[in-house]
Formats: sequence, structure tokens, C-alpha cells
Amino acid sequence: MDKHIMYQVSTLQALLMGYSRSVITVGELLEQGDTGLGTFEDVNGEMILAYGHCYQADESGNVIEAAPDTGVPFASVTKLDADRSFCLKDIGDIDSLKIIDFSVFESYMFKDGVSLSTFVSAPDFVFLKALKGTGELSASYLLMIIVAYVPVALVCFAEHVADHKNLSSVIEKDLLTDPGLSSTLMGDGVGSIAGAIFGGCPNTTYGESVGCVAITKNASVVTIIAAALGCILASFVTPFVAFIDSIPACVMGGVCIALYGFIAVSGLKMLKEVDLDDNRNLFTASVILIAGIGGLSISFGSVTITEVAAALILGILTNVMLAKSSPSSK
Repeated sequence: MDKHIMYQVSTLQALLMGYSRSVITVGELLEQGDTGLGTFEDVNGEMILAYGHCYQADESGNVIEAAPDTGVPFASVTKLDADRSFCLKDIGDIDSLKIIDFSVFESYMFKDGVSLSTFVSAPDFVFLKALKGTGELSASYLLMIIVAYVPVALVCFAEHVADHKNLSSVIEKDLLTDPGLSSTLMGDGVGSIAGAIFGGCPNTTYGESVGCVAITKNASVVTIIAAALGCILASFVTPFVAFIDSIPACVMGGVCIALYGFIAVSGLKMLKEVDLDDNRNLFTASVILIAGIGGLSISFGSVTITEVAAALILGILTNVMLAKSSPSSK
């Protein structure tokens, strides 16, 4: 294949609709290109083509070289041929390529010279400042907050259910029945309240955490509690806080790509269990995917329903409207 041509197997839309059967093999794909991305039959891991080799990364982070007869339902590849080479000079002066930004340590640890805060300091607790403004609260202000954030709760519900479904598939235990959705939502709500009081982000069931569980296969409650306590204690250690803040955005970006990639693959694997030959399931999945991935949002004055919330609401409405469809409508 010409080096200026991209060779694609099937379409992403077909893959999202659940068509994950083999179209060609890895051996046939390598004849068309040596660099690219894709997935394997039944969405069994991520495909990475590099230097003429095809690698398979599973949801646990294990990477192996795929066999030539492995099925491929979707991929995009090309032949990478370098037409020139050059030497980069003075790359040590490029801030975005620096492993550690030492100026961050200076601002955190030596802003007022060497003192106790150089080694240990208390984080900024939001509730200490918030208590001073309680006298300024009014009914109209609280109503505005409620109207603005109620749609956000729909996003949290959707994320909560999806993440617990993913966790259930990882630990092979249905968390939506044991301990149950009511218990997990209660824990999520109490955690969000406690986190907000101390200045943390709302404790929605973060996809990053789900990705870590999927990679490590460690879903122990004791481990999670120990990690949480460790993070709390580490927030008082100034050098550690400075080190975390000095990590370049490109490194964190790579971590996020890996974590969200595992979450996306886990979500696609869940679609395998859905009967997409049933028009009700097909239309419901289509509406959710198009609204969510397409970026559909709805605004009512100053209130905006985000893409995830809009996808959730439209998916529920579509499912309800088609609930009474007869089997003959398939």
C-alpha cells in the first residue's frame, strides 16, 4: 500500500453499534500498514501497530504480540516511512519536555525561606472560609444553586451506575444488587458532602479509580481505605505536594489516555451482552451514543444540561417509549 494512504477496516460507528466480529486477520492487516490503532474480535483489547508488529493490550494492562490469525473487526493503519531526519538541539530548555519543574518546589517550599512550612503545612480547608460567608446566604441564591446543579445529579447517577457495572465485571460480583444501588448511592452522597466540606471535589465514582482497579485487579476495600488515608496524610507533606504539582501535563495526559481507554473498552465489552437485534435495544443504544459522543447539550436560560445528562435522559425516554413494542417490530 502507498505510504500516503490510510487503510481502514470497517467503521467506528459499526463498532459502537456492536458489530465486533472479525473482518480480516492480523496477518492480512499487516500487509496494508505497519503503524496504526484498532481493536480485536469481540473488542478483546486495544490494538497497537508499531514498527510492523501488532500488539494486543487487555483491560489489565498486559501487552502481548497478537497472533497472525487473530480476528480484526476495526482498525486504521498506514505505512510510516520517514522521509527526513534531524537532530533536536537545546531540548532541555523546552518547558513542556521537562520531567520535573523545579520552580514549583521553590514556590511551595522556599517562598518564605526555610521554615516549618518547608516540610509540613496544612492544606487550605474551604469550610473555614465558607463559614464566614454563611450570613450572606439567601433563598434566591439557594434556589439558583439548586436549579443549576440538579441536572448535574443526573450525570452523577449515570456515571455511578456505569462505573459500578464496570467494577462488577472486573471483580465478578454484581454491586448493584449486593450491597445494592441504594447503598452505593448513599455512600456516594455522603462522600461528596464530606469531600466538599473539606475542599475536595465531589466524590462521584471517578472513572480514573475504576481504571486503576481494572489495571491492578485490586478491588480490596482495605486497600482503598489505606490509599485514601495515605493521600490525606500526604497532603500535609509539602515536598510531596510540590512533587505532584510538578508532574508535566503531558505525563498526566498519557495517564488519563490509558485510564479512560480501559474504561471505554470495558464499556464496549458491556455492549456484547446486549441483544442489538432487538430494535428497542438498538434504538436506545443509538440515541445514547449519538447524543453523548456527538456532544448534544440542552440549555434553558442559564441552566445547561450537559452531554452526558442529555444522553441519559434521551436514552431513558427512548427506552420507555419503546417498552411496549411487540416482538414483531424487530
